[in-house]
Amino acid sequence: MTIFIANIGRKLKVYKSTIVFVLLFSVFAAFYYDSVLEKPPMFIHIWRQTDCLSLTKMYQEGASFFSPEVHYQGADDLNSGKSAGEFPLLYYLVGKLWNILGESYLVYRLFYLLILFTGQLALFKALKLLLKSDFWSVLLALLFFTSPVYAFYGVSFLTDIPAFSLSVIALYFLLRYHLEGSQKTFVWSMVFFTLAGLLKISSLIPFVFLSFILFIESLGVKTLGDRKVFTRPKLEWPGFLSVLAIVLLWYSYGSYYNSVHGFKYTFNSIFPASEYSQEFLSHLFDQISGNMIISAHNPILLYIVSAMVLANIVLFRRLNLFAYLANILVLLGALIYFLLWLPIFENHDYYYTPFFNLQFSSVLPFFFVIKGWISHKKRRSLVRILSMFFLLYSFLYCWGIMQMRRGNEVSMPFLYARSYVDYGNWLFWHSGRYLRFERIRPYLKELGIKEEDKIISMPDPSFNASLYLSGHKGWTNFWGALSVYFHGVGNSENMWQAVDHGARYLLVSEGDKLRDPFLEDFTRDKIGEFEGIQVFRLPSRKGLN
Repeated sequence: MTIFIANIGRKLKVYKSTIVFVLLFSVFAAFYYDSVLEKPPMFIHIWRQTDCLSLTKMYQEGASFFSPEVHYQGADDLNSGKSAGEFPLLYYLVGKLWNILGESYLVYRLFYLLILFTGQLALFKALKLLLKSDFWSVLLALLFFTSPVYAFYGVSFLTDIPAFSLSVIALYFLLRYHLEGSQKTFVWSMVFFTLAGLLKISSLIPFVFLSFILFIESLGVKTLGDRKVFTRPKLEWPGFLSVLAIVLLWYSYGSYYNSVHGFKYTFNSIFPASEYSQEFLSHLFDQISGNMIISAHNPILLYIVSAMVLANIVLFRRLNLFAYLANILVLLGALIYFLLWLPIFENHDYYYTPFFNLQFSSVLPFFFVIKGWISHKKRRSLVRILSMFFLLYSFLYCWGIMQMRRGNEVSMPFLYARSYVDYGNWLFWHSGRYLRFERIRPYLKELGIKEEDKIISMPDPSFNASLYLSGHKGWTNFWGALSVYFHGVGNSENMWQAVDHGARYLLVSEGDKLRDPFLEDFTRDKIGEFEGIQVFRLPSRKGLN
């Protein structure tokens, strides 16, 4: 018995930091996700969230893996919703889970939370291998989990944070490969990089940097002083090239699939700043600085990371070539990404995910520069106490925003400008208007509307929001099929096309739209109303004539 207790004690000592990390992660998650995991899509980007849910629902209903589709019937001359974007692995897996456990937001969010936790655990373990410090590995890993964007989209339906998490797992296995030389860990690293890139191409910024390191080391450069990161080119080159090949193969297939069916639900084109006016760019930067950046992380941490980037440039003599290039090239990659998709950053906070890589490429090199200074006996306790207070502040900052995003009153309004809180409250109200379409489902059944009946939903400008939430395939106000209300112009012929392709009912969620003359023929047979959503039976061309 004594030996058994001693063995338990030794194991607890070995895993003490891991236990502390898991407990703290669980505490953070409990605060962040209280009353969130069972909720439908909410807050900003209902549009994109319901695209993901729509794909998942179609997989639950039997769509084949390589034939993704959505509720919006914009493909095959308005006869299907076939369209491809990112690799649909997660949508497919959740769809199959729904077949077993039932359609549930809880199942979806828990599945993503598992990926998030695995990525966080991999980050903690990687930091422990690098820093040789239980304290700093726990603290720095948890700092990632105090980003509102990271926490919110970590259990959302979008693939940005799962893709980032898979990239972190890939980096962990690559670090182990470098330290241990195991071929198996290298293969796992390439597998996870491939999955990350398939889900979101922007998650491959670290991979592109490492590919450059592999290239210059193949020319004889030693990036770690007297050593190289990569020492087995016959293994490493095929591995890196296979990642690129598989990712390019999928996106080529997706482009071909969309061209065949004549519809895509994603916008993969670049939006360079040179295409926009000075007035628009001025407004854009006001929105980015006023609302978007502070959703990515608390401003103090953003200033600290920016200072570290500059310090690394000045203190380049104290860094090895690998760390110096990481600081410069990952930053350069992030800036190119920012400039190519600049207008998207106005109101798409999840597009800030790739910038989290700067916390690897800049914070870690700077940490090694000052490691001796902060480890000095006289300073160590003070530095650690201040760091724990900063982690607490960052956690409260994130928790407050998570409260706002689920519609609660912010507990610590002093952390944010009043304008930001008002903006968040408006976004929650606006997104909540969409949830009427989920609540209307039983009422539509009472009206005799079957699940297979196609509908037109107006004035929803998204692809799938009102369609998925109401449980019906059909058309919305998105340009491409209907073009109604786009730039304020109604088009009755496009409405008739939707009717000709099976639309049987019209849902109008904003009553003022009924004043548009072109809708007169389609709103003569009102059969019901629910929370301001008016329901009409659509005529046929023959019946109207």
